[in-house]
Amino acid sequence: MMPRFKETRKYGFTIIEVIVSLFITGLIMGALSLVMGQIVQNDTNLRATQGASSQEAILRRLLHRDMQGIQKPLQVAAGGFTLNTSHNMLLNGPLPVDVAWTFTGGQVRRYEVDESLDYSMEQVLIPKLKSWRLSVLDPKQNRWLNLIGSSMKDLATSFTGIYLHLETDAVTMDIIERIPFTWVQTNSE
Repeated sequence: MMPRFKETRKYGFTIIEVIVSLFITGLIMGALSLVMGQIVQNDTNLRATQGASSQEAILRRLLHRDMQGIQKPLQVAAGGFTLNTSHNMLLNGPLPVDVAWTFTGGQVRRYEVDESLDYSMEQVLIPKLKSWRLSVLDPKQNRWLNLIGSSMKDLATSFTGIYLHLETDAVTMDIIERIPFTWVQTNSE
């Protein structure tokens, strides 16, 4: 007869099994942290883009309404432009107001004034502006003319469109708007 050995039952894990399981768990946790980090970064980028898109939509809408309701020539100066338009924020209907669009101080601002009603309103449309460029479309030369930084006194006075290039931290905006049946005057201040 063969000798019988008593089988001993082991409880627990060996040290190698523990190290392998920790290594596998570490790999899984590392992969999950990379995925979660990318999700958070994408969410942050999406929120920044959505904010910039809504700012751009508001700016486009206001500029379009101002240009479509223009009453007098557009006055262009070094810091922006002014115009008289029937589009206003005071009433639902048309009321001619003087509007100034300024691009100084790292912000895009829209000022609306009617001195006869003692009314004024300021809107900061883009709070963090890096750079900007304003151009007009000259129908005689059929090209865009940069108004800022050029010799404005040599420009013609009949234009059919305005091009506004704005750069912020989040996005670059290019806005083109038709100027209906009017002209632009430039100030060489």
